[in-house]
Amino acid sequence: MKKIIVGTFVLVLLVLVHASPALATISQIFGPPGELCTTSAPCSNSFDYPVLQGRTIVLTVNGQFVDLSTSLEVSGSGVTVSSASGTTSSNKKISIAVSSSATPGLRTIKLHYLVETNGPDVFQVRVIRSGKVTSVPNVQASDYFTDVDVALNGVKLDNAGVFVLPTTIATFTVGGGQVPQVPQTLTQTNATAVVKSSSSDQTVVTVHFNGGPFAEAQATLVLFDKQLSEDTCRQHRIFCYSGLDDGSTAGTFQQKGQSTFNAIGPNAVSSISYPLGTSVSPGSVLTIRITLVRPAKSGGEIVHWQMVPSTSFVEAPGSGTHFSPTGQNSITVPGGDQFKEVSVRYDQVPAGCGRSGCIGQVQTRMVNFNTDQPPFLRLSTFTLLSR
Repeated sequence: MKKIIVGTFVLVLLVLVHASPALATISQIFGPPGELCTTSAPCSNSFDYPVLQGRTIVLTVNGQFVDLSTSLEVSGSGVTVSSASGTTSSNKKISIAVSSSATPGLRTIKLHYLVETNGPDVFQVRVIRSGKVTSVPNVQASDYFTDVDVALNGVKLDNAGVFVLPTTIATFTVGGGQVPQVPQTLTQTNATAVVKSSSSDQTVVTVHFNGGPFAEAQATLVLFDKQLSEDTCRQHRIFCYSGLDDGSTAGTFQQKGQSTFNAIGPNAVSSISYPLGTSVSPGSVLTIRITLVRPAKSGGEIVHWQMVPSTSFVEAPGSGTHFSPTGQNSITVPGGDQFKEVSVRYDQVPAGCGRSGCIGQVQTRMVNFNTDQPPFLRLSTFTLLSR
């Protein structure tokens, strides 16, 4: 009888040794391939892994005896957990399914054992919003602009953070003392964006374009749940809100998160050119082509213009161009047209103009005719010959 009791006691001890992870502790967490917590850069057991609403993922937890866990438990609602195939010694794969309506925030997952001398092992996941942008109306600005507010409409857009991609493009935009001589497209890499307001169905973002004011511009924005850092979204676009111009396949989560919009202000002069040449001799006619950024609106676009030095020019007979050397001259580019030509006669060589000639200038103004700053003001030079 004594031998039976001793044998039974030894058997129980052996069962306890193999069933009880007395020192079981999760040391590392590995995410799905291509995401966070890679095999080369695993995360610690304190990292709360982000999971989008409506998504199911498999995480691998690593630690002594974790493969001996017998059941799983998760806190809160909207998330279910189960053992996944592929569990090996000291590694356990766990399937985590998040419903599309799960409340964002932390969930605690517990690994239970047959015998728990130190309690269950625990780690956390973070449910993040699966926001989606469905429309971004272009911004119609009443004046040339540097800052614009753009509304991104969609679903689950609340708690949004934002960043602007370094592909921001501005068409005909210069500021300060710059005076462009030819049409140009500037690429801005230092535009900034901040969230002005955020709700479930709309996030309004203020975008600042450095180098304005602008006649028109374009920028690409990316929204994300502020439970995450901006860097996480930048480096792993899968966690960003879906964007309008995503390159993803429907039904997958490899979205880029990008939404591009255009900001359009008043029309502006994009170039001043000389179809018959950039030099003019005394008594000859100079033809000037004034081209707009885009076709004129219905009813036409008014452009003020003047020659410098104005006293060297007079009206060109038969040209149809009205010219006065004082004040500002005015033309209207007809609706639907993008340019208009004017002609003047070079009548008098300016004082001090040498044998090699001198520089003349055409000035145009739009919108605010008294502002001497692009894109209100546009300048172009040509050569005045002295003989």
